[in-house]
Amino acid sequence: MSAQLGFLIAGDWHFRGSNPRARTDDFKASLTAKVREAYALARAGQADGIIIPGDVTDSPGLAYSTLGDLAALLHEAPCRVYAIAGNHDIYGANPETLPRSAFGLLERVGLVCRLGAEPYDGNAAAHGLGCVLLFGRNYDAETDRGPGAYLVPEDALTDRPADAFSILVAHGMLLQEPPGFDLRHTLLRDVAASPRCPDVLVVGHEHLGFGVRRLEAANQRGELLAINPGALARLTAHPAEIERAVQVCRLTIGYGGAEAELISVKCARPGHEVLSREHLEAAAAREEQLSKFLALLTSEGEATFLEVQQIIDDIARREGLPAEVVAEALRRIGAAREQMGGEAA
Repeated sequence: MSAQLGFLIAGDWHFRGSNPRARTDDFKASLTAKVREAYALARAGQADGIIIPGDVTDSPGLAYSTLGDLAALLHEAPCRVYAIAGNHDIYGANPETLPRSAFGLLERVGLVCRLGAEPYDGNAAAHGLGCVLLFGRNYDAETDRGPGAYLVPEDALTDRPADAFSILVAHGMLLQEPPGFDLRHTLLRDVAASPRCPDVLVVGHEHLGFGVRRLEAANQRGELLAINPGALARLTAHPAEIERAVQVCRLTIGYGGAEAELISVKCARPGHEVLSREHLEAAAAREEQLSKFLALLTSEGEATFLEVQQIIDDIARREGLPAEVVAEALRRIGAAREQMGGEAA
């Protein structure tokens, strides 16, 4: 009997049947390979569970064929799969919609064990350890309106043994530092400052991840081990997403406390091989052309406003503009004229 409890943490999966716009490979096949590599790591490390910190699915309404593929993949797991509902797993940031979601079906048939406010015994006794409790907080409309989503439920503190070890799984915009722009978020230091801070916090949602961080904390042990290995899925062609390594994390709980090790997913191809920015660059180019076109149109003067179609055709021919730019200009001008007419009335 090993005196330690082990988990394999695999960040947001976003399982879906279609390719994200930025992907140039077969997204579902690539994600399936990464999940199976995570399974192999869990098997090799004799993990007691696999933890997914939300967004198991990319949509609560997965097509039946895609849901069937995901169910078959989860059935291959070498140990129990623990998860919470992320914003993509539910409708409208409302956890009450879970029973009507793909995630809810996976939970109902036993392929996923959803963690909640009631602690789940982490089977620590079988390893000769004390009490290890697993909690989960589903994403909801109040996430990141304060640190509450990342704290152990208050009523859970009254009944737990003094030596109990708490692991909380959450889904939200948990960051090390303020982002520098308007974004609802929570800072790690604000979580650590609460007496209800868990001993280990596993979080998803922010796809780049912050890896593994240890902070002094106001909890009973005086330390917070925070883990976000980043998403298993890469959905966008953001430069940071192209550059980042896809990782999972091995979490081990023993008498000496908790240890976490980041492990690269070897089958994940470099971002520049599977992600393309062409659609973003094309959109930016179209917007630039349209801006120039509208500026030229304005310069033609108010007197020619009634002959807008003729002006558009003339400028488009003179500048060699694509047909879709002309069509979009007409659409916007029509909308503006409709609005002006409405205001005049």
